[in-house]
Amino acid sequence: MDALRHEATQRSPGGRRRWGGAIGRAALCVWLLGLPLSSHGQDAAEPARSRPDPTCTGQAEGAACWMELANEAGCYVWNEQLQKDESVTWSGACAGSLAHGEGSFTWVWGEDKRVITATGWLQNGKQRGYWVARCPDGGVHEGPYVDGKRHGPWIARYPDGGVQEGPYVDGKHHGYWVTRYPNGVVHEGPYVDGKRHGHWITRHPDGVVHEGPYVDGEMHGRWIVHGADGSSQEVTFVNGRLQ
Repeated sequence: MDALRHEATQRSPGGRRRWGGAIGRAALCVWLLGLPLSSHGQDAAEPARSRPDPTCTGQAEGAACWMELANEAGCYVWNEQLQKDESVTWSGACAGSLAHGEGSFTWVWGEDKRVITATGWLQNGKQRGYWVARCPDGGVHEGPYVDGKRHGPWIARYPDGGVQEGPYVDGKHHGYWVTRYPNGVVHEGPYVDGKRHGHWITRHPDGVVHEGPYVDGEMHGRWIVHGADGSSQEVTFVNGRLQ
């Protein structure tokens, strides 16, 4: 029972503390170190000649906006989630007023001046194609971008040995995800529009299994604990609270 109660408050590597949903670099290193890319077919669209709004000037933390490069005035890159005290430089070209083509970012943010460097392809100021993130803690995140948002199958490998994989749709977890913890625990089930929703299962290496429904990101309904000895126990959650 204590293990199941803990399950209700536990955040997996896919939760907001690590890299879920539309989380910024402060949580999960979303601006990524890219694999070498060929420019073939990438610049078929005509680069934009004017900067679209909104810019990041005066925006609140967490806003999605166009950020002016610190090393080239008048050239902008898309920032999916603005962080506190943030700046960015870009080694590649600018087409009109937008960063475009292959190059490297260096993002700096926060009072402690955290840094992420990212290399890859930009289409009119937004990430496009397959990218690989190498975070300061040694974690690696990889998968495709479409129009500046994660879209398609992704996998994350954490420095402690944990692995998480599943699909994004329009920048949010959506579909079946599996998290494998370094201690042997496996947690799996569906996301809908960035939230756990549907039947989830957690398997422990000692043979204990927890299973039951999530509704809008909360454990809700009848859950069953299967013991390693073949026993079972039913409990009920309402909006994440054990009844």
